[in-house]
Amino acid sequence: MNRFDDTRAAIMDQLRLLKATPATPISLYDIDVPLDRAGFTQDEIVSALFQMQDDKDIELITGNRLRVTRDVS
Repeated sequence: MNRFDDTRAAIMDQLRLLKATPATPISLYDIDVPLDRAGFTQDEIVSALFQMQDDKDIELITGNRLRVTRDVS
């Protein structure tokens, strides 16, 4: 895997850990802090989040939150 794929996989793992569902918006802070501690940069995280939004896996919503639009389990 390349770094982008690693970042995307780490985000998906974090969403699974948080038990994200379309009905439960997740704070970006709950994604960013663990990934930052794991060594991912802000640029890597943001790039992966925007691509995931383009792919319709997530929706970035107001209040620095996201909502999954597909099953992450």
